[in-house]
Amino acid sequence: MNKINLTRKTTTLQLSINELVAIKKVLIEVYHYFRWYGFKTKVFISLTEVLSLANKLKKIIDMMPSEETEIQLTYREILALQGSLDEVCNSPHNLLVKIGLTKEQLLPLVEFISVEVVDKMEEGTMLGLISKKIEQIVQKLNLNFSQVKSPRTQPHLTQECYLKVGSRLFMFLLSSLENAETWSNIQILEIDSQENKQVLAKSVLHKIDPWHLSRIIAYLEVCQDLINQTIQPEIFILSPLSDKNHNICRFQVVSGKIDSKEQGFLELRFSLNAQDIKDNFSSYREAVGLTSFAEIEEFTTSICKYLVGFYGE
Repeated sequence: MNKINLTRKTTTLQLSINELVAIKKVLIEVYHYFRWYGFKTKVFISLTEVLSLANKLKKIIDMMPSEETEIQLTYREILALQGSLDEVCNSPHNLLVKIGLTKEQLLPLVEFISVEVVDKMEEGTMLGLISKKIEQIVQKLNLNFSQVKSPRTQPHLTQECYLKVGSRLFMFLLSSLENAETWSNIQILEIDSQENKQVLAKSVLHKIDPWHLSRIIAYLEVCQDLINQTIQPEIFILSPLSDKNHNICRFQVVSGKIDSKEQGFLELRFSLNAQDIKDNFSSYREAVGLTSFAEIEEFTTSICKYLVGFYGE
């Protein structure tokens, strides 16, 4: 595999026929067993994107190229490729044997795509900054996402995390699932106050890999870092928690400032996808307002505490 041309939106790769066939096999396997095996993909990709890329490669393979072939991939296609290769390589279900490949065959592709393509496409972007921040969080908290601590120090983990946006208050209620060590239940509630906890709206995600919570911490910390450097964050919407292609919440830092007392604030737009009694997603409830750095730190510290319960060494 060679890189021919690269921008932030697309890249052109030169692939051998063997590489094309191997990648197509991986993508098809991910498509067929994504839900069956419950892959914990660290890159948000949909089954539609995986199948679309597999079909794109199949058309090239059907033309029976005898030498290396150039193929242009979008950023989303690269993410689908990276996530699929990584998951199959690290799956405990021996999928590599099933599709007739070895980890040694795929690891060079995984490393090349990660280091030479994705990292360079994301360099300087918000996604790139978030990825680097997640690495720092993992090191700081001594987390191990590849192997959930078992048995846990506590049989059942729960954590309340409060996010204040202007005059409105949201509570993230995090809890582990009793019969699934690697999954969490997340309820996001808009409440009247921390004391009364009268629920004004809610959204529930019944089953999610808690790893995704690290993206919330990273995004908010990156924005704080930028404001401390007097740099306004680029327009970016983070939708870290989703269910069946429905986002249950969205974060967007609109701007930030350091006041005369050297206190930091982010102007945060937070959207909650409210659900009715049947857990159907209905409409977003949006809150826009200032959140102090101290309030953000309290919120992210609570999430960190929960993650340590899952992934602490």
